[in-house]
Order: sequence, then structure tokens, then C-alpha cells
Amino acid sequence: MIWIINFVGSYLASFFFGLSTFVSKKIRYIAPLVGAVGFSLYRLVEPYSVNMAAFVSTLLCCVAAEMLARSLKTSSTGVTIVALIPLVPGVMLYKTMLRFGEGNTLEAIEALSNTLMYAGMMAIGVTLSTLLGRFVITPLYNSVKKRKDK
Repeated sequence: MIWIINFVGSYLASFFFGLSTFVSKKIRYIAPLVGAVGFSLYRLVEPYSVNMAAFVSTLLCCVAAEMLARSLKTSSTGVTIVALIPLVPGVMLYKTMLRFGEGNTLEAIEALSNTLMYAGMMAIGVTLSTLLGRFVITPLYNSVKKRKDK
């Protein structure tokens, strides 16, 4: 039951963020689905390692966004931004700032390092997916398209 609530909640968060940022109608309903699947994967891997979960789910979301953007002939950036919203470490940042505000410097520094590690893993996932998109997905897509046109 909790999986369904997480899936629906992450879909709605991505969907309404997409509405507030005026994403194109082509991706308005599909990009949040990518985000919901990515967040479900995050929850699946999270018990083993939070940082690995951030990396794997970000990589999945971004690769799916690249492929979806190619098939819909739209920008992959719009799909990626909407899909990554459920994975953004907002609560981690809030807790970090709360600990700084309370004067718990050691706990705040530990929370800050955890938050930066999480964000860094997300950044690596986005970068790797962009490289995969440019050097693997696009050439494959173009070769399939050429074969289809013949």
C-alpha cells in the first residue's frame, strides 16, 4: 500500500511542478510517470545505500528522459527536470539548515556532508546519462531511423 502512495505522490509532485513551469503538452503527463518510476526505484534501493539509490534512480530517470525526448521530438531538459523533482534532497537541506540554526554544529556538518554527497551522486547520474544519450542513445536512434526510412 505504501508503494502506491509513494508512486501517486511522486507522480502528483512532478505533475504539478510541470504545470507550474509550463512544460509542453507533449510531456505533461508522461514526464511525471518517469519521475514516479524513478522514485519507486529510489525507495527500492534506499535500504542498501541512500547515495547509491540517488545515483541509480537519477540515472534511470535521465536515460528514460533522453529516450522519451527523442521519440516525442522534444527537449530532454524539460522531461529531465520534471522527472527529477521527487528525488531532490529538499528535506535533507532543511534538516541541515535546522541543525545549523539550532547551533548543533557537528550534527549540521555531518548532515551537510550527507546532503552534498547525495546531490553529487545525482549530478554524476545526470552527467553519465547525458553522455550515454549523446554517444549511445542518439546514434542508435539515428541508425534505427535510417533503417526504417529505407
